[in-house]
Amino acid sequence: MAQAGDHTFIAPTLREALEKAQSELGPSALFVSHRELGASARHPYLGRRVEVTVRLPDEGDSELAPPPRPSPEQDVLDIAPVRASSASDELIAELRSLRHEVDLLKGRGDTMGPDPIERRLRASGLSPGLAKELRRRMATADAKGALAMLRQLAPVRVPSLRREAGNGPRILSLVGPTGVGKTTTLAKLAGRYSLAGGKGLALVTIDTYRVAAADQLRAYADMLRVPCRVAFTPEDLRRILSELSSSRLILIDTTGRSPLDEARVGQLAGFLADQRAIEHYLCLSATTAPAVLLESARRFQTLPLAGTIITKIDEALHFGPLLDLAQRTKLPFAFLTNGQEVPEDIEDAKSEQIASLIWEGRELTAEGPA
Repeated sequence: MAQAGDHTFIAPTLREALEKAQSELGPSALFVSHRELGASARHPYLGRRVEVTVRLPDEGDSELAPPPRPSPEQDVLDIAPVRASSASDELIAELRSLRHEVDLLKGRGDTMGPDPIERRLRASGLSPGLAKELRRRMATADAKGALAMLRQLAPVRVPSLRREAGNGPRILSLVGPTGVGKTTTLAKLAGRYSLAGGKGLALVTIDTYRVAAADQLRAYADMLRVPCRVAFTPEDLRRILSELSSSRLILIDTTGRSPLDEARVGQLAGFLADQRAIEHYLCLSATTAPAVLLESARRFQTLPLAGTIITKIDEALHFGPLLDLAQRTKLPFAFLTNGQEVPEDIEDAKSEQIASLIWEGRELTAEGPA
């Protein structure tokens, strides 16, 4: 109950009311009570009008000390330092409860991050910077706008494997890290070409490092009834390509190199350096960590790369890093492989498919990828 000497202050919020009290009466004012005016607010600090009652201290109150203030990190409401009397215990408890609610809300906001479209782009594996830029450039803030922007930024250039007789062979080499499936991918391209009626196919390998690598490629060549040659030196490769000059398509398998082994990547580039007719395609696995994808591309760009072949699409969960790769390297997508079957599990890269993969992703369930 208000007594003689009490002062009341009304403001839209509790904080503003306390600040008014402090401004008018000074920091020695004692808090007595507060109440909400109106029934619209469920939380005091969101109320439309709050009435605060304070009292100037008399001699009997001189022993009262100001309540301890939380640190700036904790005091998210930053209540003005009006001194408290015993009547303010209930308010202090309420403020602590409100502060806890605000902390929870702030934490939930940090977890939620940006708007839903940008959050989904980030969840796909896109880097935060690219996700934010895509969101900014979208004409519409929905799935349709996201897919349109992703299609626009997914470069594709599929090489034609056919070349007319008399124009010299089309020569493609597959390069890349170990374990990404270069030899299997080469076999898929060879099988696809042969099943489509392609003539004049020849296979070449310079992978003399892996045990039985040449034997594996020879087995594919025997099934397709096409020649298979092994080059141990750059001179061998030059001679073999000359001998196969009447072919229409030559596919070259190469030794896998760790992108972190710069010296060996340099050796591979040197092996192929004087063969300007060769189109080099970088094979990368969709399951590779984003940083390793980018580092692989950076190291193998010592060769004049024509594009990328993304393998193991069927084993990956998130495809956003592929767009980061394309944007940073400016390399177009040529082919995608999505399984172990030869030659079925390979297809031309399409911007629409890549955009859909990035946007939809693949969820992991207890039974495996959904």
